[in-house]
Amino acid sequence: MTEESLKKGQVLSKTIETTKKGIENLEVLLLEVDKKPGRRDNELHDGLYNLCISEHKDGSGKKADLSRYGGNVRLLKVIIKELKTQLQEYEEQFEKL
Repeated sequence: MTEESLKKGQVLSKTIETTKKGIENLEVLLLEVDKKPGRRDNELHDGLYNLCISEHKDGSGKKADLSRYGGNVRLLKVIIKELKTQLQEYEEQFEKL
């Protein structure tokens, strides 16, 4: 293994772990929302009012703030699906090293 592939492996390993943890956390959030009585994906009030993606971990910098009453559950499901696709790609790249 070359030094370059070792560095790439370290980055991929960290990315894989971060992605797995993110998927787990988002799925827990989705489950909690699903437990709320009367909640449906197409309802105006889906129970997931605050969804924000920011430039920095502390929430500072540029951000997409989706504080709204509906639609975030559907968006969350799409994000989870994409993260699972990315995770599979990262794991395949890691295995090739």
